[in-house]
Amino acid sequence: MIEIKFTLDPKLPVYDQLLDHVAAFFPRDVTLEVTDDGEPVTRVTPDSPVETEPTEPKKRGRKPKETAVAAKEEVAPVVVPVIDEQDVADEAAEAASTTLTHDDVRAAVGEFTKKFGIVRAQKHIPMLLGKPIAEIPDDQVSLQEAIAAIHDYMQWGAAEPTVSIPPLFDEEPETALAEITETDLRNALMAYAAKYDVNDKMANTLIDGPDILKKTFGPAVSALRLVPKDQASLRKAYDAINDATDNNWYNRKVVL
Repeated sequence: MIEIKFTLDPKLPVYDQLLDHVAAFFPRDVTLEVTDDGEPVTRVTPDSPVETEPTEPKKRGRKPKETAVAAKEEVAPVVVPVIDEQDVADEAAEAASTTLTHDDVRAAVGEFTKKFGIVRAQKHIPMLLGKPIAEIPDDQVSLQEAIAAIHDYMQWGAAEPTVSIPPLFDEEPETALAEITETDLRNALMAYAAKYDVNDKMANTLIDGPDILKKTFGPAVSALRLVPKDQASLRKAYDAINDATDNNWYNRKVVL
């Protein structure tokens, strides 16, 4: 047995290489047809040279796999910007300032209260807004008008710090109260008797009158002559008798 070894190029078709090696053992010229392009290829042995130039056959078999070359992409360095917290806060405030809410109205009320005090705020804010804050329509025009009304009023007060802020609406001046005398107290008791006593004996008034005074001034004051003679005390007694008459403190039967 003769063992023949062939060296094959893995990059070329195996079939064509085998034919090339086997051709050395052919006794004569052998013409083989290659079916890829239809052109004959002449193989010669070493003993019978031929002048025809052999044509290079085309490669047969499966197409070579396309080798994808994975090129490493250059990774650009990540640049982390330096964030200025103040700039972020300013931008957030600017964005928020473009949209008004009821909280902006409440903030304006807080400024008013801080400047003028809670008493004046309770008096003037309802007149400035004309309604509770929660009832202001949730639109930019209404909210802006409410805030502008408060700020305008505050600006006037700031411009004239020595001048008290005038009332928003015409207020009726308080009329001077007439002085109360002992005669007025007696007349008030007579009105009580006329409403709750059936005759001139004034049985109910003689009981209720002293008790009214005691409830007003304490147990030491049980008669009109014991009521202090200052205007505040006289008016206090006068108002108490009239209130007892109007509201029937003692649930008496009305005779009028």
